[in-house]
Amino acid sequence: MKKLLFVLAFAFIGQQAFSQIYIAILTDNQNPSSACPTSLLTKIDPIGNTTYDCISTNFPIADNPQALIDLNIGLNSIVSQGYKLIKVTSPTSYNLTTNSSIYDLAGTIWYFAIP
Repeated sequence: MKKLLFVLAFAFIGQQAFSQIYIAILTDNQNPSSACPTSLLTKIDPIGNTTYDCISTNFPIADNPQALIDLNIGLNSIVSQGYKLIKVTSPTSYNLTTNSSIYDLAGTIWYFAIP
């Protein structure tokens, strides 16, 4: 019985160690001549394949509901594959006109993993 418990413990730990990570990052596309002249959601799957989703507006993204819809669709496409959000890295920018810190989605990175 102890051997079985020992084997199962290592099987569980091994499964967690080989978790697959999916990364998504939102950037402000600075190249207006590209196919996506607005904001860009870059998604990198565990194999290293990169896909790009155009977000329908530039920043600030919160001013346009369609941009939030596009972002939601892009992130939901990852979640629908069985990945769960494990971490979000969000930058903060400084607003010189109001002297306050404002939340900006540009540069936000979402990390997803298979549970």
